[in-house]
Amino acid sequence: MSISEILPRNAILASLPTADLNRIRPYITSRSLVRGAVLHVPEAPVETLYFIERGLVTLEVPLDQVKFVERASVAHDGVTGASAFLGTRASVDRAVVRVAGMAYGISASVLADVVVDCSAMRRALGDYVSRLDGQTARNLACMSRHSSEQRLARWLLTASRHGDAGAITTTHADLASLLGVRRSTVSVLAARWRRTGVINSTRTKLSVRDAEALGRLTCMCTQGDIAESPAATI
Repeated sequence: MSISEILPRNAILASLPTADLNRIRPYITSRSLVRGAVLHVPEAPVETLYFIERGLVTLEVPLDQVKFVERASVAHDGVTGASAFLGTRASVDRAVVRVAGMAYGISASVLADVVVDCSAMRRALGDYVSRLDGQTARNLACMSRHSSEQRLARWLLTASRHGDAGAITTTHADLASLLGVRRSTVSVLAARWRRTGVINSTRTKLSVRDAEALGRLTCMCTQGDIAESPAATI
């Protein structure tokens, strides 16, 4: 299905006046987001920006040649490759699909031409970049001040809002890498929460059974996440 046939769910595109949205419709293509797909890599040119319709993408910064840690995430409230809007064509992040879904893509060069005459798009992108900066600052504070249990609970709650029936396909190793903790820490917490009925968990999939109980394990950062993000039902 092309964007010409529907009203986009993505908050940025949906906020545009009809005339502005119609102007960019011919240049937008849909893309399935497969879990694990890498949309951008650090220091490489951003060729395409992806306005997320469904799913969840993490923006990750390198710690060394191999390890990355999450600085922010993008769902249907936002867009990947925002550095191109700011005039920096090279990506500052690795963008990885963590929850499968779909996005609308538009060429960075086309978008650059569009925003010259589209004040609504400039304003929407500017507002989103500000929210993304706020999320990054909140994540950094969370990483330095809150426990591994609080941070993992927060991540699972966020991801479950974008997964199919709350299910998240991932591994303990991936979660440990994103959060900057040991794999054994994730495994111990997942086993504890499974025993107490908070989550269901297998080697490669988790699902939240009791969101209220999991919410009690998170930090106050979760409230900021919810306040800044539209409702995320599929």
